[in-house]
Amino acid sequence: MSNKIMKRYFTLLVVAIAMIMAACNGDSSESRLRETVEQSNKECPAIIDHVTVLKEIKLDDKLVTYVCEIDETKLPMDSMLSQRAVYTQNIQTLIKTQLTNSQSSNAPFLQLVMEAGRGVRHHYVGNRSGKSMDVDITNEQMQQLSVPFEKQPK
Repeated sequence: MSNKIMKRYFTLLVVAIAMIMAACNGDSSESRLRETVEQSNKECPAIIDHVTVLKEIKLDDKLVTYVCEIDETKLPMDSMLSQRAVYTQNIQTLIKTQLTNSQSSNAPFLQLVMEAGRGVRHHYVGNRSGKSMDVDITNEQMQQLSVPFEKQPK
């Protein structure tokens, strides 16, 4: 999956973020995050691409989890599992780009995730094998990724 696919995950949240942030101005980041996820789940399941369906978004104490089903007739989970490092790098790059680009419509949601002390998880489950793969980006990693490219230590 490409960065384009990853962008779609976050794009699902853009409209909900704008509504929630306006409606909940002054509420805690935790309550705004919960409300945003609740609103976003109303759009699920959502087709991300020809292989991936976003089934739901979950919250736990440390992560916002995107639960995705993979069509294994097009992409076997064993293939994804063997390329976990590539998926992890793609997600990290996408998050960094969104956090450091002032024009990114997804930056407010990612900032809200960080303010609430959470990271993100992409949880992929094969629709045939039931095999799964998680790609986790912790809050600490997101904080590091949020440093603009030009301000990174050399």
